[in-house]
Amino acid sequence: MRGAKLLDIACGTGVFLAEIKRNYPRLAVSGVDLSEPYLAVARRRLADWSRATLVKGNAEALPFADASVDIVTCVYLFHELPRRARRTVAAEICRVLKPGGRLVYVDSLQTGDEPDYDAMLDWFPLAFHEPYYAGYLREDLGRLFGPGLQPLSEIPAYLSKVAGYRRQASNHYI
Repeated sequence: MRGAKLLDIACGTGVFLAEIKRNYPRLAVSGVDLSEPYLAVARRRLADWSRATLVKGNAEALPFADASVDIVTCVYLFHELPRRARRTVAAEICRVLKPGGRLVYVDSLQTGDEPDYDAMLDWFPLAFHEPYYAGYLREDLGRLFGPGLQPLSEIPAYLSKVAGYRRQASNHYI
């Protein structure tokens, strides 16, 4: 992992990045988020760590060079995005990942992942005013991230899912 770079998209207040730094203090990490107030909290949270950079930016146009990141993490972003934005962000993830790089994706379960929860998932966007959640429930993640990202694993974690992908070696973006 020597020299590896991790990018957390929609890093919010930096809670996840702080946990990463506690476990891998020498890892170079970057976080990107749209919210300057969230980034201000993240800056305070990460102030004691070296190799931690926070950038105000949009996940649809990541301010990072092509093939410049070894690991991308994305925690609870995709259910918040309209369909077109999900596609754009997926393409941006593929663009910034180095060939062989990894995406660690965490978000809500989707319809059919845990059939006993499907009714609750259908109810959630109505009860909590989540305008893009219903579309996310039906999103085919394999199609969304392919062909640029190869699925490695997907496991349910109560009401969430954790998935891993690897960037294909080609220069072909989504």
